[in-house]
Amino acid sequence: MEVIELELKYCERCGSLWVRETGTGEIFCFPCVQKMQDLPRSGKRRLAPRLGGNHRVETKASGLHLVPICGEGGTA
Repeated sequence: MEVIELELKYCERCGSLWVRETGTGEIFCFPCVQKMQDLPRSGKRRLAPRLGGNHRVETKASGLHLVPICGEGGTA
């Protein structure tokens, strides 16, 4: 006898609840997958966001003392 574990998942497109096999990376329900296959593909190529300038952040150990932003608790 084979045991298949399932988990409850919500569709990240329409929000409906469905079950998927545990450990799979599916994020859309079957009807949404079919609808998205009918959509035209974008002609744009997605690029990873890029930062301008120097990407390295250098820190130097110095005698600076950090001041706590909040002291003791208040009365909220």
